[in-house]
This record gives sequence, structure tokens and C-alpha cells, in this order.
Amino acid sequence: MTVTEATGGVTREPNDDNEIVITLNGSLDADAARTLVDAGRFAVESGCERIVFDLRDVVALAPVAADALADLWIEGNRRGTRVALTAPSKQVMDVLLMTGLDRAVTSD
Repeated sequence: MTVTEATGGVTREPNDDNEIVITLNGSLDADAARTLVDAGRFAVESGCERIVFDLRDVVALAPVAADALADLWIEGNRRGTRVALTAPSKQVMDVLLMTGLDRAVTSD
């Protein structure tokens, strides 16, 4: 069974592979970062094996949202959860490169 919850610019979908996909969209500013943190914490605390942040529909990534992704990546890895970022645009990838989060980007 798949449960989907949409809040602001974030959709999280648990799936049968013990993975949660968090789909982000639009401009991720300070308000969106708070929603992102809530969804990310839910995913990290769920005990899933992998969290994927799908960035394909993100048009802008504010530094505060990049910081939130970095914190979630660190926390997930600390708890043994693999955290991946997928499909960033060139503009978003530039921000990820500046923050060091480019190493979390995966092609799957």
C-alpha cells in the first residue's frame, strides 16, 4: 500500500522497498524549508532504509533549504539511512555544489 501526503511543496510516498520518496517542487524558500524538515524528519524517524529527495520540479533552492537538506542527509546517515538527491536542475545543482551536497546526488 502507498500513502501519499502533500503539504506545501513536499509530497512523501512510502513504498514497498522500505524507501520513502520525498518529491519537492517550486521555489524552496524558508517557509518550504520548514515543511521539508518536517517531512524529512518523519522519513528519518520512520526507520526506512533509504530516503530519496526528488528535485526534478525544484526551480530555486534557497540557502536555508539547502542547509535543511544537508542536516537531513547528515542525520539520516548517522542513523544508518541512505539519503539520496535525484534529478536536480542545473541551477539547483549549482547550489548543491556550493554546499557539498552534490555527493548525495544519484542518477536513480
